[in-house]
Amino acid sequence: MNIFAVYNPAAGNSTRKRFFVKELEKRGIEVIKTVGPNSIDWQISRVLCEKNPVVVVIGGDGTLRETIAATVKYGIEAKFFVYPSGTTNVIAEYLNISNKTIPDFFSLSEVTFDLFVAGDKPFIMALSVGCDAATLMKVPFKTKRKLGRVGIFLWGVVTCFKYVPYTFRVVVEEKVVKCNYLALGNIPYYGGNFTFFPYADPTDGRLDMIAANCSKLKLLLFSIFRILKIPAKITGILEEKVAEITVDRFRVPVQLDGDYIYMPRAFKIKRAGTVTFLR
Repeated sequence: MNIFAVYNPAAGNSTRKRFFVKELEKRGIEVIKTVGPNSIDWQISRVLCEKNPVVVVIGGDGTLRETIAATVKYGIEAKFFVYPSGTTNVIAEYLNISNKTIPDFFSLSEVTFDLFVAGDKPFIMALSVGCDAATLMKVPFKTKRKLGRVGIFLWGVVTCFKYVPYTFRVVVEEKVVKCNYLALGNIPYYGGNFTFFPYADPTDGRLDMIAANCSKLKLLLFSIFRILKIPAKITGILEEKVAEITVDRFRVPVQLDGDYIYMPRAFKIKRAGTVTFLR
């Protein structure tokens, strides 16, 4: 089994990850240390020539997304093990992976997720357009690093209070929907272990869509009800499953799997294959 690791030392504030890295090195597993944002692509290109590698990702959801994107770019069918050590570790939460144990990589089971792309950018967890993306665009790195989810939440409260929602449109199966907030989920969890997309299934080939065209107060109430698992129907919020969707937005920020991402004005979101995780 060809195993190597991608280690993001800037992710989160966990001290366990350094111990885990040392244990991997003792086993003779090469550990590639990232040197900055968007560096994973060129850093791991030299080792992706191996057939069917197992990639151990030591970081958060953003590190995982970048690593998967690199394997997709180079056409490599890899399997991934996630060691949760980021600010948010939504995929690890969903897969019930702990950072308190060191696994035997030869005895792990496989689970397959649908892989989606927004334009040419792969993602596996969630995409959103609007206020939460604006938060991730503006939250200071030190706040995110030191306070984690709490810091993002507090910064989000301030950002969303000031945020001016712009109306944009999405096209779903030739139907045009106007909205000022859009969220698409491939798994139930969002922003941690909050169940924001209760019916999302990463194996059904579709994304759960929440398209809102309403006031910030209504959207806030909907989010609170959803997090507290209280059923609620709120006027101006549309929910349905979608296989393909086109987004046409102007001046509205976008986030993919927990990171703010620059995107063109219009882009299509669709299924692009599968990705295999070990747990």
